[in-house]
Amino acid sequence: MSHVDTAGLTSTGAADGIQQQVVGATIDHNGRALLLRRPIDDFRGGTQELPSGMVETGEDLLTGLSREVTEETGLTSPR
Repeated sequence: MSHVDTAGLTSTGAADGIQQQVVGATIDHNGRALLLRRPIDDFRGGTQELPSGMVETGEDLLTGLSREVTEETGLTSPR
C-alpha cells in the first residue's frame, strides 16, 4: 500500500465540506488488475468495478480501505 497523507486528505475534505469519505483500491497481481463483477440483480448489474466503498464513522481512510477490500474480496491487505 502506498504511503499517503490520509490525515491531510481527511482534514482537507472536512474543510471543503466533504461529509462522506469513500475509498477504492487498484489491486495488481503480476500485472493483472482485480475487477469485481456486480451481481446481475443489483444496481448496475453485471458491470465491473474496483473494490470500493464508504469509510465508516471513526475509521481512517486506510482502515476503511482495508475493510472494504476484505468485505468485497475476502483478501487481506498489508497496512
